[in-house]
Amino acid sequence: MFYDPREGHGLPHDPFKAIIAPRPIGWISTVDGKGQHNIAPSSFFCPISSRPPMLLFSSEGKKDSTLTGGNGNDRMLGGVGADVIDGGGGADTILGGGGADTINGGGGNDRLTGNKGFDTFVFDKGFGHDTVFGFARSNHEKIDLSAVTDIAGFHDLVNHHLTTDATSGFAAIVVGTNTILLDGVHQSDIGAGDIYSAGDFIF
Repeated sequence: MFYDPREGHGLPHDPFKAIIAPRPIGWISTVDGKGQHNIAPSSFFCPISSRPPMLLFSSEGKKDSTLTGGNGNDRMLGGVGADVIDGGGGADTILGGGGADTINGGGGNDRLTGNKGFDTFVFDKGFGHDTVFGFARSNHEKIDLSAVTDIAGFHDLVNHHLTTDATSGFAAIVVGTNTILLDGVHQSDIGAGDIYSAGDFIF
């Protein structure tokens, strides 16, 4: 029997997953930033080397992923799905990917990039000194400040929490000792009727 996956199979179900047997089952485990454990079986798993010990795991297709960092300085990359990425406590570098991602750097001084898609940057109290790269109205990206209760709304943001960063010359949102630097965005770009208006923020 000769089977070429590119030419189809004409069967009710794709035989590819059935004709490769036996396949070991891998228990794929994760630990989130709060120390909570999760474990799930996957048959797309196989040991490929003993010296050095190496395992292969693959997840097929487009998926919406949840990525959670720890307290270290993590580098986190999203995929093509609508990912939820939480950096945790360290100085993280987060790149969203191609989907409509939700990105939260957590605590620490983080570097956040949404990349493509309708991304939302989420900030909580005590978020540190973060920099948002590529914040673009054309991508329908938003900054979610709803958990930052010191900012009452867009008028309060513009009049009491928005300034120009002395080093870069770009707009910065200041909340106590915490700052969000909007790389490439000027303070004069933000306001009612300007390039960035109330619809680009969530309160």
